[in-house]
Amino acid sequence: MTRRQLECWILFSACLLVRTTLAQGPEIIPPELLMTLAELSEPPVPRMICGRIIDENRRPLAGVEIVVLGSNAIERESKLVASATSDLIGRYQIPLSDWTQRHYPEGKVLPVDWADEDPPLFTVVAKAEGRASFRITLSSADAVNLGDVTDFTLLPAAALRGVVKTADGTPVPGALVSATVGTAGPRLGDGIFRARTDARGRYEIADLVAFSQEGPTDRGRPLAYGMVKWSSFPRFPGLPVGDDNRINLTVEHPDFAVKHMRCKQVPGEVDVSLDPAATLSGRVVDATGGPVAQALVFLANGENWLEREDEVQRAYFETARTDAEGRYSFRNLPTGVYTSSARVGRYEHAGSTNLKVKAGETTVAPDIVAFSPRMIRVRLIDDKTGQPLALDEPVVACFMLQTGDAQRQFASVLPVPPTGDHFALRPGAGDYRLTFLHIIGEDGPKKLDAIPFQIAGTIDVEPAGPLDVSFRLRSPRVAVEADERLQESIAQATQHLRDGDLEAAVQLLDEAIAACPGSAPALLLRAEARSMLKQHREAIDDYTTLLASDPPPLEGFTGRNNLAFILATSPDESLRDGARAVELALEAVQLAEPSHPLFDTVAAAYAETGDFPEAIRWIEKAIVLEPQSEAYQRRLQGYREGQPLRHDEDVERSVGP
Repeated sequence: MTRRQLECWILFSACLLVRTTLAQGPEIIPPELLMTLAELSEPPVPRMICGRIIDENRRPLAGVEIVVLGSNAIERESKLVASATSDLIGRYQIPLSDWTQRHYPEGKVLPVDWADEDPPLFTVVAKAEGRASFRITLSSADAVNLGDVTDFTLLPAAALRGVVKTADGTPVPGALVSATVGTAGPRLGDGIFRARTDARGRYEIADLVAFSQEGPTDRGRPLAYGMVKWSSFPRFPGLPVGDDNRINLTVEHPDFAVKHMRCKQVPGEVDVSLDPAATLSGRVVDATGGPVAQALVFLANGENWLEREDEVQRAYFETARTDAEGRYSFRNLPTGVYTSSARVGRYEHAGSTNLKVKAGETTVAPDIVAFSPRMIRVRLIDDKTGQPLALDEPVVACFMLQTGDAQRQFASVLPVPPTGDHFALRPGAGDYRLTFLHIIGEDGPKKLDAIPFQIAGTIDVEPAGPLDVSFRLRSPRVAVEADERLQESIAQATQHLRDGDLEAAVQLLDEAIAACPGSAPALLLRAEARSMLKQHREAIDDYTTLLASDPPPLEGFTGRNNLAFILATSPDESLRDGARAVELALEAVQLAEPSHPLFDTVAAAYAETGDFPEAIRWIEKAIVLEPQSEAYQRRLQGYREGQPLRHDEDVERSVGP
C-alpha cells in the first residue's frame, strides 16, 4: 500500500467514525488513529495557513479556535484577517485568497510592494477553554507567496490573578491587564493573554502557561506567549519573542498612567497600583507652519530600565495620529523623559529628544516640522561593465540610512528601475550616513555584493538640487568567487588556530575581513584569536562589531559570552565593565542550551560587580555540569574569598553547540 493510499484509507476511516463521534464524543475515536492522522503533514500551499493542534501528550485537539490578526510594523493595532476551528483530528485550514485579492490583486506579494510600507505581519493565535493560548508571528508575504504550516501544542492553562487599585487603595474597574514576553507586539483581542478588571478591581488572565522564573532560563521561558517565524532561517520553526524568562504585565486605563510590572511565577498573584498620568501634546507642521493631518507621531521613553523588586520602568513606545489641525496628544504617560518623531508618507522627521513629562501635568512639545528634504538620486552600477545594472525582474534595493544618533537608524527599501537608472531616496535633513545593503527579488536576496562603500555628509532642505550617488555592484560570478575565497580563508585560519599559530590566523583574517567586512564567522574567529593573544581591546572591537549587525548572526550567543568574559576578567582595568558583562552573559544563557562555560562566564561577570553570592551560585551550576573541572573548583574558592577572576588563567572557553 502506497503512502497516498494509506492516507486515503485513514481519512475514509475517520469519516465513518464521525457520525458515532458526534453522538458519543471524540473519545470514541481510537487514539492510535488520531495520532496517525495528526502525523500526516502537508507541504505549505500559497495563500493558505494550516497545521495541527495537539496537547502535551501529542493527542489532537478538536474545537480549538484559530484567528489570524494583521498588523503593520509601525502601529500596534491589529485587525481580524480570518479565523477557523480545528476539526476532529486537530487540523485547521485558513485560506487567504480573499485577503490577498483585496491587498495584492496579482495574487502574490512582489518586492516592489515593500517600497512604501512593509507587508503586514500576521499574528496567528490558537485558543481553547482550559488550555494556554499560543501565538506566533509570521510574514504575510511568506504566507501569501509560499503558504505556511504552523502546528500548535496547547498546554494546560494556568491563571494569574490580582487587584488593580489606586495609590490610596481604591479599586480600579475597567483596567486592561496584558501579559507579554519581551516586546509587546500588536495588541491582541480580549481573552488572549489579557483581561479587564471587574467592579472590585479584580482581574484573572486564565490562558497562561505555568512557569517559574527561578527555573533554568532556557526551560523556564514561557515560549507560548510569543514566537516569530523567520523565513530566512528555515531550520528554526520559530524564535522566541524577547530574551527573558519572565512575564511583563502592562496595565492600561484611560484615567491613569500606563503601568508595567513583572511577574515571576504562574500560577500566581500580582497586585497593581496605578499612578496619575502625564500628558504630552503638540503639533506636526510643514515648512510654512501649516498643519499636517494624519501624520503618525512616535513617542519613546529614552530612559533605561529602572528595576525595583517587581516593578520596572520599561521602554515606553506609543503612536498617535494628528487631526485636521496637525495636533496630537498622549494622555496616559508615566513620568519620564521621551523622544518624539513623526512619519509623513514614508519619510520620518525628527522631533525633540528631551521631553520631560510629570504626573498630573500637561507638557506641550515643540512643533515637529515635516519638510521636503533634498533628494538623493541613486544608481546601481555593474562593476565589471561600468554600466547601469540591467535587471530582468522587479526588485527593490535596501539601504541602511542613519541620521543623527544611533537611535535614528532605519532601513530604506526602494523599487529599482529595470534599467538600473536613478531612483530617489530622501533622508531627513542633517548629518547622515547611507550604506547599500542588498537587492531583493521574488526569490529573496540577490547574489550581488556591494563593493564596500558608504556615503556621508549633510542634507539640506530644498531648493538644493539632487545629490547623485552610484553604488558599484559585483556580478553574481564575482560574488560567488569572493564567497569561496572567504570560506577558504576561514578554513585556513581555523587550522592556524589549531596549530597555535595565532599571528598567522589574525593576518589571514585581516585580509578576509577587509574584502568582506560583514562576515560574522571571520569576525568571530579573529576576535577569538585576538583574545588568545591577549589583545583584549582589539577583541572587544571585533565582538562589538559582530553583535551590532542587524539581524544578529547565529554566532550571537558565542560572541556575547566571549565578550562578557573579557569585560569581566581582563587584566586591563580600563577595559573591564562588570555590569555590561552580566547583561551580555545572561543574554548568552538565554540564547543557547545550558553549558558550563556559559555559567562560568555569568559567575565571572557577577564577581566583577562584587556580587559574590551570585557568582558562587552560577559557578556551582557550572560544576554540576562539569564536576571534574579543577579550574571551576579554584574559581569557587576564589569567589568565596571575595576574589574576582582574571583572564590570565588558562581556561577552555569553547561554548559552541
